[in-house]
Amino acid sequence: MQIVLTQHVQSLGKKGDIKNVKKGYFRNFLSPRGLALRMTEKLLKQLEIQQGKAIKRKEEIIAKAEEYKEMIESLKLTFAKKVTSKGKLYAAVTDKQIQEALEKQLKIELEKGAVEIDEHLKSTGEYEVKVVLTDHTSAILKVSIVAEK
Repeated sequence: MQIVLTQHVQSLGKKGDIKNVKKGYFRNFLSPRGLALRMTEKLLKQLEIQQGKAIKRKEEIIAKAEEYKEMIESLKLTFAKKVTSKGKLYAAVTDKQIQEALEKQLKIELEKGAVEIDEHLKSTGEYEVKVVLTDHTSAILKVSIVAEK
C-alpha cells in the first residue's frame, strides 16, 4: 500500500516521502497518529506542487546561506524572562521561541526545526545555539537570557 508521510517518522522517512507499507502498519499505527495519508491521484498532484515550492525555497536559502550565516553569527538575541531567587526561569526558552525571534529580527523565513538546542534553556546566562541553514551550512547564534525587571 502506498502512503505519503505527513510527519517525520524515525524508522520510515521524512515528511512528504512516498513509501510502501503493509496495510496493518498504516491502519493501526500511522493513520491513527496522523503520520501518513493513503496515496491518491489528487494527493500526488498536491504533493508535487508542495515539493516544487519546497525546492524553490531551498534553492533560495542555499543561495543566501552564507549571507544568512554572517548575519546570524553577528547577532545576539536577548530574552528577558521572570526568574526565581535562584536564577532559574519560571518558563524555559525553547528552540521554537528562539527561531521565531530570529526570524522576526532578521525578517527571514527558516525551515521548521532549524534551531537546534540540546535542552530547553532554563536559567539565566549566555548560550550558543546551532542554526542549521542547509545540509552543509550552519551558524552559531548567541542567546542571552536575563532577569525581567
